[in-house]
Amino acid sequence: STQSTWGQGKLVAFNDIIYEGTFVHGMLSGEGRIIWPGGSVYTGQLKRYKRFGYGKMVAPSGEIYDGEWKDDDRHGKALWTSKIFRYEGNMEDGVYCGAGHLITYASKKFPEREYIGEFRYHHYEGRGVLKENGRVVFEGEWKGGKPVGLSDDSVNIESNYSRPYSQ
Repeated sequence: STQSTWGQGKLVAFNDIIYEGTFVHGMLSGEGRIIWPGGSVYTGQLKRYKRFGYGKMVAPSGEIYDGEWKDDDRHGKALWTSKIFRYEGNMEDGVYCGAGHLITYASKKFPEREYIGEFRYHHYEGRGVLKENGRVVFEGEWKGGKPVGLSDDSVNIESNYSRPYSQ
């Protein structure tokens, strides 16, 4: 339970999520920290128990989201890194949206890919450049994650990143 309805405190919720920080009217608001049972930790600004403003989320896998939040979603400018990708750019409602730079690291199945350009709902959308192993594969307009004006098999754009964690 909270130490008081105002001031610093700690709350262990029924689902074992731990909230630490500033409580206003009995709700975590302002600077604080959330710790999930699986080991993920968020440190930053909160508004009524939700991530809001600037904050940093670190997962046990080493994945790190360092950026802006709105109503518990990744929203605004961010740097998001993991063992398989690095994204720097804009987020909206939890997904890549707007200008960004995405690198997906090489794996057994895929080459290293780098995309610099516009995104919409996690897809390449608008003007952008796609590189594989440092070589430009396509530069131009994208729609729905596909290059505009090319046959479907001229550029293999099968994604080599998996959707990052969603806490």
